[in-house]
Amino acid sequence: MSKLKYEKDYHDWWYSKGISLCDWSKSIFSRMTPFNRYHNNYFYKLVLSLSTDAKYILDYGCGDGSESLIFQKKSYQVLGFDISESGIRKAYIKIKENKIKNISFSVMDCENLSFKDNVFDIIFGRGILHHIDIKKAFKEIIRVLKPNGYVVFLEPLGINPLFKYLRKLLPSIETKGEHPLVIDDFKLFRSLFINSTFKFFHLFSILSSILYKFNFYIKLFNKLHMIEEKIFLKITHLGFLAWTCLIILKNPKINNDLI
Repeated sequence: MSKLKYEKDYHDWWYSKGISLCDWSKSIFSRMTPFNRYHNNYFYKLVLSLSTDAKYILDYGCGDGSESLIFQKKSYQVLGFDISESGIRKAYIKIKENKIKNISFSVMDCENLSFKDNVFDIIFGRGILHHIDIKKAFKEIIRVLKPNGYVVFLEPLGINPLFKYLRKLLPSIETKGEHPLVIDDFKLFRSLFINSTFKFFHLFSILSSILYKFNFYIKLFNKLHMIEEKIFLKITHLGFLAWTCLIILKNPKINNDLI
């Protein structure tokens, strides 16, 4: 079975069962709530801030369309795609219930996008790249992106040995063959785009999850987060040992191996 076929079948099952993160809120993953809330909010605010003059935005691997809904009151057009038919059905239910007109969805695989060349001002996705063949995906991303467009992804990192071990302790909602990003992936991003920026989240702050049952947990997380933010500014390469990374790419290079 191909990787894409496996991902399709897995996520079709996932959405058809109505499974969400809430279903395992009592599990160890509940410890991660402050971390997820912080980097997710940062991600959404950034995408919204970049979309001021946008006409077309692509929700890359949109799932059930939850991320697309942050644009529902905007004037530009948002198109979302996902390989899961069950996910797209749920996405259409959401826009129908909310009477949203500027968002539409399609079933599509990332290696063969049906969009025309140079369409999108922004392409964004959360937790998508580590499921797919990044080289094949970016060949299509670059094709459908406008020359001055933005690519924004929020992805887990797979470099820190300790975090590799911690991920194995989390409840399994992962698909086989997932590959949190490593150094070679960042080299690829830099080789494909003139401008590449990476913001890292959660190196020391994630350790506070050990004490998540105590009342001071959130305060400890906030304190450690402030400390690591200052450290990342001074020692930028230390960020690659973090838990999560925000990837911001702009201006694809004309001459690269993927085009």
